[in-house]
Amino acid sequence: DAETALKNAQSKTQQLSDQLQSINTITVPDGYYEALKNYIDYDGRSDWDSSVAKQLSKKVYQYRDAGYSENQYKHNKTEENESVDYNNLTADQQKELSLFAADLINQIRQQVGTDQVKVTPNSIAFGNKIIKEGYNDPSWDVFGSHMTNGQGHNIPYFNSLNVGVAENAGGSLVSWHYNDNEQLVKNSIAPQTIDSLKETIYNTIRGMMFADGNSGWGHAANFADYGTIIPNPVLGFGFDKYGYTHFDILNANLSNHLSENPYTIPSNSELIAEYNDAKNDQADKQAAFDSAKSTDDTAQKALSDAK
Repeated sequence: DAETALKNAQSKTQQLSDQLQSINTITVPDGYYEALKNYIDYDGRSDWDSSVAKQLSKKVYQYRDAGYSENQYKHNKTEENESVDYNNLTADQQKELSLFAADLINQIRQQVGTDQVKVTPNSIAFGNKIIKEGYNDPSWDVFGSHMTNGQGHNIPYFNSLNVGVAENAGGSLVSWHYNDNEQLVKNSIAPQTIDSLKETIYNTIRGMMFADGNSGWGHAANFADYGTIIPNPVLGFGFDKYGYTHFDILNANLSNHLSENPYTIPSNSELIAEYNDAKNDQADKQAAFDSAKSTDDTAQKALSDAK
């Protein structure tokens, strides 16, 4: 009956939820991607109107609370004790963090049906090249010392490359406070662990997906791969000397060899998809149960009235 079906659905959803308790996942709320596409599609129109764009952006923002409440970083006790220098990551540490970032990006892309990114030795090396030559060496500060004097993405440097780059850069490890002159100034960056770096990667991706209106939802579109121009995408990831994260999605082809020898990205996409299906099934069973109970309550009242 409807009650038994609901209990079975609830049990399955709980079992899958328990399995996901130790796995970091990004869930895209139903309706979010359509709202994002509608905004991006309108943003490129010749008859663009700011009031219409603002309303479309609000429709994407309506998923922010769900995006934040459904997606919470899960800490790892062992990794909390693994100290790390974000400025001098070892090759193994950078590989681990790159695969972690790629897994989250691919979870998003798997849910919306777009091309997943790869991580390779060459994509990591090229990401390091971008951070060194485009940001660290020229002291190119994306956000600036006061959040008002940032230089943004180093577009001139990107234009000098023979590789297509779609970059998301986040403040990540950096925070600001107001000084006595009421200026925003940077706080010092606290010591980091592998766990804290993964947390800032997670929170940066989450923020760019669900609270990106001030940037015209460009970061979200890049992660979701909507309206971008990066075929055969590979990921270069790292931190610059300021503590900012750089997610560089690169266009791999036969001549640049960026897609060669891809690493295996740990994936829980099947489990996540099964959990999402189970949640939807539980919602259907709940609706059927509520309908059956309402019908039964009406019948019981009619019987009571008749007696």
